[in-house]
Amino acid sequence: MGPLRERINLRVPGIFNIENALAAITVALILGFDMEDIKRSIEDFRGIRGRFEFIDEVDGVRVYMDAAHNPESMEKLFEGMEFQGRLIVSLDNPDTLTVRDKERIGRVLAERAHTIIVSAKNETTGVTDMEAADEVAWGAGEERTIKTESVYDSIRRALEIAEPGDTILHIGPGVVNTYENVRSDIEEALKSVEDCVVVLGGLGNVGDLMARNLRPGATGSWSRNLREDTPLADVLREEGIHLDLGGHDPEILRRARTVAITPALENNRKILDLTGGLDADVIGVEDVLNMCPVDKPVVGVTGTNGKTTTTGMLKSIMRVAGMRVPEHHLNIQGNTELVPALQARLPGDVAVVEIGTFGRRGEIRSSAMLSGVSVGVITNISRDHLSAGRRFSDYIECKGEMVEVAEDLVLNADDPIVASLADGLPRERVVFYGIQSSESGGVVPEGRECPKCGKPLRYTRRTIGHLGDYQCICGYLRPQPDVMAIEASPGGFKLVIGQEMREVRLATPGIFNVYNALAAAATAWTMGLEIDDIVRGLESFKGVPGRFQELSESPRIILDYAHNPAGVRAVMQDLRGKGRLIVVNTVASESGIDGDREIAAILKDADVVIPASYAARRASDILGERAVHIGSSRMRAGGGTLGASREQVAEAVRKALELAGPDDTVLIIGEGGYRYAEESIR
Repeated sequence: MGPLRERINLRVPGIFNIENALAAITVALILGFDMEDIKRSIEDFRGIRGRFEFIDEVDGVRVYMDAAHNPESMEKLFEGMEFQGRLIVSLDNPDTLTVRDKERIGRVLAERAHTIIVSAKNETTGVTDMEAADEVAWGAGEERTIKTESVYDSIRRALEIAEPGDTILHIGPGVVNTYENVRSDIEEALKSVEDCVVVLGGLGNVGDLMARNLRPGATGSWSRNLREDTPLADVLREEGIHLDLGGHDPEILRRARTVAITPALENNRKILDLTGGLDADVIGVEDVLNMCPVDKPVVGVTGTNGKTTTTGMLKSIMRVAGMRVPEHHLNIQGNTELVPALQARLPGDVAVVEIGTFGRRGEIRSSAMLSGVSVGVITNISRDHLSAGRRFSDYIECKGEMVEVAEDLVLNADDPIVASLADGLPRERVVFYGIQSSESGGVVPEGRECPKCGKPLRYTRRTIGHLGDYQCICGYLRPQPDVMAIEASPGGFKLVIGQEMREVRLATPGIFNVYNALAAAATAWTMGLEIDDIVRGLESFKGVPGRFQELSESPRIILDYAHNPAGVRAVMQDLRGKGRLIVVNTVASESGIDGDREIAAILKDADVVIPASYAARRASDILGERAVHIGSSRMRAGGGTLGASREQVAEAVRKALELAGPDDTVLIIGEGGYRYAEESIR
């Protein structure tokens, strides 16, 4: 047998265990076992009963027990042993039927332990002898010793003073003579400090976030999911949240001190019956918000388009600067209602939340207030959510509610409506951003009326749709940006902040992403970050799934969530290619048939348009021969903005790929495409 060199990581620490492992490895090699199998078995070994036996880990504190019970065995136990954090020793009364040198035991322990907690109870006789505990304290030093009446009390006290990374080790003759009793006391002490919190619900968006907010204040946290799975299972487990998928274990509810019920189930009769007889506090999401106050600066990003990418870019900047930024990890769009408020309360140094709207008055104000927004960002305002008789002025008022909540505002100077929201505000509250010069061409224009007098605005330069350099005969004009881009192109720009200028190259191209980058940069600057960190954060940002996401090179396939006229207009402007442009339209506009027709009109610049949704098909008559229909789009499918079903998206994508040549570009737009297109292409 030739020489071997292998790194072995032991679960059971100590020089003596290295010696034991070497002996076991030698015997196994002689018997002909494979080294990989030996390594795996040795590393999986968790110890044997009463020999530095691992019991549990509680909030980063590992708990062991060992049968060392006299000075000699304790010295041997600690020989060559190292601990990451502090060592807290719990000792049961060293006496049994035999009296031991307790002062010497105290001196031995004081050489290694940060704190010694000694129980007065003789585990062999059952007698409580506080004088025995006093003798240990004389040897160890009174200032380092805590005296209790039982192992249970000692472990409870050890857990109170322990910090993550510390080790609690219980030793003493009780581990030898009354092993089951001592181990039971340790386990009961561990259970007793668990503030077991149970979240009852389907564990969707709000339920997941409720559980994650309650976890930091609870030693044990359980989430009972009434479904058999949850997409955030890995995230929840990583954060120490136990899952009871399907909700089948009544013991979990019996142990609970707090039961939190998600909003969807607050009036569910079955849930009310289930919690009615519990000896636990039953709370709802409002209680969770009150129990978990916002403890950090919060940036709230709203607007018609660009919210998700702007928040992603800003988080990238913050992380480059060394800040922790919480993520909700939910596969959702819009982030309305309670999601931002719960996300803002997750652990971190700063929160960046996206605040969307369904166009209802008071919605953004409420969400921003619940989230504790201190810096508000408004990216742009375009016509959206205008079905059911809603007016554009109502939608503007809705988005403008951010101004009422945020202390500081970051506004797009190139959007005449957004810029007008600063009127009447102290200038020091507002930071404007905008594109000062650009190389973009082929702008698809969108008219705007002056927010002051209502007359049409005149543009001396346009970048996207209604964004650009504007003025009105009444005197209203674009404000000068504080943070600006010059020489902007789809691939990057020169960032100017005050007297400093830096080149920025974007991994996610598009003039609309220049605007998103400026919004993120202006916000970071408002919060005191350095320009070099801002540039590094922008350049390291790799994009958001479904936002101008390139799925294939030949033919080029672009997936974009664009679902309103302004979003579609922006994407169409930055599509340049050698061959034809084929668009798969899965949109069902939130502005109804008027929005669908406006999108169809924008798509006239495409060579082929395949309406995948019923709404897109209904509005496609203005496309003439450009429209290529599929059979399934004759049927309504998908609710709200989803528009197209999985089957409709799959059929439309197949048709697009049949028509596309290697130099063509296939653009897939809308929420249905965002959800289902990738699986169809794979």
